[in-house]
Amino acid sequence: MASGGERKHEGTYDHSWDVEVFICHRCDSYQATKFGYLIKHLQDVHSSEPGFTVRCGIASCERTYTKINSFLCHIRRLHRNIDLETLERPTVRNEDDIGDNIEDDNEGQPVHNNEATYDTSDVNLQRRLGTVILKWREQHQLPKTCLNSLLEDVADIFSSQEKEQLKKVEQCLQANNINVDEIPALRELLNEFSCKSVFEPLKTEARQLSFFRKELNLVEPVELILGGREQSQDTFQYIPILDTIKSLLQHDDIFAQVMNTHNCGHGILSNFCDGENYKTNGLFSSDLRTLQICLYNDDFEVCNPIGAFTKKQKLNGMYFVLGNIEPRYRSKLHVIQLVWLCKTVYVKKYGFADVGEQLIRDLCVLEEEGISIWKNNCQYHFKGTVSMIVADNLGSHSIGGFPECFTANRICRFCMCTYVSLKESSLSRTVFSQRSEELYDSHVVLIKNDPSLSSVYGMKHNCPFNKLHFFHVTSGLPSDPMHDLLEGICPIVWSKVLSHFVHTNRMNVQSFNQRLLSFEYKGNDKNKKPSPLSWSSGSVTIRQTASQMTCFMRAALYMLGDIIPEGCMHWQLLLYLADLCALAFAPVHNVQSLSYLHGLVKDFLELYLEIFKAGIVPKMHYLTHYAEQIAHFGPLSGCSCMRFEAKHSYFKKLAKKTMNMKNLALTLAKRHQLLQCSYSTSSFFLEESNITSRGGTVLDTSSYQEEAKNVIKSGLNLRPQQEVFKVSSVTIKGVTYQERAVLITGCVDTFLQFGLVCGIFLKLGNAHFLVSQLETLYFSAHYHAYVVQAKSTTSYVMLQIHDLLDPLPLQYSHCKGGMCVARKHWLLSEFT
Repeated sequence: MASGGERKHEGTYDHSWDVEVFICHRCDSYQATKFGYLIKHLQDVHSSEPGFTVRCGIASCERTYTKINSFLCHIRRLHRNIDLETLERPTVRNEDDIGDNIEDDNEGQPVHNNEATYDTSDVNLQRRLGTVILKWREQHQLPKTCLNSLLEDVADIFSSQEKEQLKKVEQCLQANNINVDEIPALRELLNEFSCKSVFEPLKTEARQLSFFRKELNLVEPVELILGGREQSQDTFQYIPILDTIKSLLQHDDIFAQVMNTHNCGHGILSNFCDGENYKTNGLFSSDLRTLQICLYNDDFEVCNPIGAFTKKQKLNGMYFVLGNIEPRYRSKLHVIQLVWLCKTVYVKKYGFADVGEQLIRDLCVLEEEGISIWKNNCQYHFKGTVSMIVADNLGSHSIGGFPECFTANRICRFCMCTYVSLKESSLSRTVFSQRSEELYDSHVVLIKNDPSLSSVYGMKHNCPFNKLHFFHVTSGLPSDPMHDLLEGICPIVWSKVLSHFVHTNRMNVQSFNQRLLSFEYKGNDKNKKPSPLSWSSGSVTIRQTASQMTCFMRAALYMLGDIIPEGCMHWQLLLYLADLCALAFAPVHNVQSLSYLHGLVKDFLELYLEIFKAGIVPKMHYLTHYAEQIAHFGPLSGCSCMRFEAKHSYFKKLAKKTMNMKNLALTLAKRHQLLQCSYSTSSFFLEESNITSRGGTVLDTSSYQEEAKNVIKSGLNLRPQQEVFKVSSVTIKGVTYQERAVLITGCVDTFLQFGLVCGIFLKLGNAHFLVSQLETLYFSAHYHAYVVQAKSTTSYVMLQIHDLLDPLPLQYSHCKGGMCVARKHWLLSEFT
């Protein structure tokens, strides 16, 4: 019955106003002939889901709301002249009529063109109440005692109101000469009318947990004992990974991701599926649906690092994410799943072999037997294995059985490089033996027979994850560009170079800090403004987070480029480093980019050794393996710890809020699993909302030039008198776009082409950008940015996200060269 004008838009409730039925695109199975029916369906079924949004869509209005009541108030306020019953403009209409029409439409709704009512039984109400309790408790972190008290009060209010209503019903029946006692069925119906059946199963915490297990597929942590003694108090919390995977696969969007491969082919490296490790793995190559388990391990402090509980409550967390999911979804924190929480002292005491015993046993089951799930009355069988274990260098060496001291004889988990060789000026030309699976296993045997050989081979023990049949540590511990570059090499190199500039009177720390604070940060950079530098003991000290460091480097190159002459060796070192970061975090690679990266690392190390003469640090040596690592794992941006470390913040905030240090791992693990359970109630697990915006007005083209007007009309395919919504900013798939942002529109002869956003328009749930095309003059190596200018004759074009060469918005800055735009990473078009 729906007309062709209706459009589906994932994550929102989309409805056009020239249709015969209204369709809920959250569940795709509900249709209604009246708008009031749809509103009631959204209120009863979806409003308590995480990430709930509803798009207006009336008269081209593209405002979005997260609450039904706010949406209704918006309609009464701005669309009171729209008849939502007939979808025609009435002759007389007032605000009260709209409100009554919307809120009183509580009749049955047609589903799949059949007149039927959806489930409003106690079970349905209990599920809704259960999701609300989870939302209050975990997303808003309402204290347990407060929550239980609130539920009791609400139940009492409903109970008293219920009695009053029943009394009025009986009085009304008696006034109409109807004796309730003479109609047994009516008496029975009135007696059954009670909210007690809804609240009773959720009255206590124990009943709530039982309900969550049965109805919402709660996966609870299991407490495991370490040391093999029942009376031991050394325990940790393990979340059964097989149960978690089964729960994830019940979501339609995750199931669809697993069933569809993501490899690009044609020599393009955009994902783990494109790397050599995937292609040579017997399990992955046998079935494209094989589950890719990406593990992450790290230690984190949940208490004040200088407080009374420091180190006592330091925890080791193991997380995982399904590598079958697209990278843009894997960055969402609720997609990252918890495997275990264990005190760090226990990990050091018992080792990963004991702590990870149950996990490894479950992974072996996943490899050999697999798991089965039922969906749509069909059974599906999946196998899987570990694709990689992501960690910082200390964590990777600890898991892999390598030395955890980076001044030991062998300091690399990829090759046989020695610490002494880091001091040699010819290091960049030195080739060391690579650690292969066969070489690693032979070293394990030799060290087992003679432990004194540990320092000779750079090995302490065998990695416990080598028990898996389709994983080996020599090809499973990728480099992490966040720790290597942003929190390692970048601060070291920038500190040395800036200290040199201070000593040579080319800059002053105080004036540089003033410029750093007054620099115009735009767009997403506003949330990661760098901290000021400090000067102590004759050198510059840089303390930035990883995200701050990326922003700092772009801003500093602009600010110092005007005062540093071209040809300066120290400045060239910074430019090499900026190029390394742009390549290391690039989302796509090919043979040309890897070849360029290999040569760039060599040039960077040779220049560093030539300038500072003091040798390099281990993290700089790890750069020599980056090209090979990308060829095996795909882009290293997919192996970064950045989003995994962001997961720590949830546990840190929760520990501070609960103030319960007794078995902290148990408390945090339970609360985390309840939080994940609350996200599981959403119809869309991966993507909460595709496009969201705030504010905005109906487009008035009178303020635009004639050429812009024509581009708007043709680009949006506007009919006469048709209205379009204009907004100042819009968020699409987690990326925020604003007016005056710069977009990469194409590439000509390896030079990127740019456009300036002059307007953002929303039509039928899709974003359109009015872009003023810029002229690319040249690439300034000195500023590490493209120099652009406005074209002599203004040229406009209307673009959507899929028209862009890269989806990330950029910002421009002014320098001596003119208007400069620095890209955030290299693009393949620049190599071809």
